[in-house]
Amino acid sequence: MFVANQRQNHMKILLPFISALLVLMTTNAQTTYTLSNGELTIEGTSTMHDWTATTTSLDGEGAFIFEKGIPVSIEKLKVTTKAKSIKSEKGSTMDKNMYKALNADKYPTLTFVLTNVDYFRKNGTSYDVKITGKLTVAGTTKTVSITGKGTQAGTGISFSGNFKLKMTDFNVEPPSLFFGTLNTGDDITIRYRASFSPTGYGSR
Repeated sequence: MFVANQRQNHMKILLPFISALLVLMTTNAQTTYTLSNGELTIEGTSTMHDWTATTTSLDGEGAFIFEKGIPVSIEKLKVTTKAKSIKSEKGSTMDKNMYKALNADKYPTLTFVLTNVDYFRKNGTSYDVKITGKLTVAGTTKTVSITGKGTQAGTGISFSGNFKLKMTDFNVEPPSLFFGTLNTGDDITIRYRASFSPTGYGSR
């Protein structure tokens, strides 16, 4: 009888702690996600015409923080793409000059790693997001800020938006073609869309 009473007393003491832990896990849960599909488009100008280059070969993973099933922040995020997966609508000549400018043989991968979440705010059925991170292009790493929209559909989370860069900030010389008769501008716009799925569920 004495042993049974001791067990009951121990359970009475432990139950509040167990309940508090369960509430904490429910209200502030972190889930690991994998980038399931996405697209990155670079838009630029030249002395003759505007140009675009695109890749859908993106890899990434992230950890999102949820409160009661709703995303409220990003704990971790890393996205990479191969430089030679980026293709221009102007064809192979433009691609070769772009890869040369990116020094793609020496630095084959472009990488973004999250360092800070500036805000993650619900706005109707979507989320206004601004993040800061380290972007590595052609072996040079710079801090960049990225804004966008986030949406939640089922268990998936998607983001889209755009931001501007200067190629020379990354020690990339704007490509030129036809013996310098066509010169590309330094300023470019990066447009992106990225969809994440819980790791192990529909992720590639």
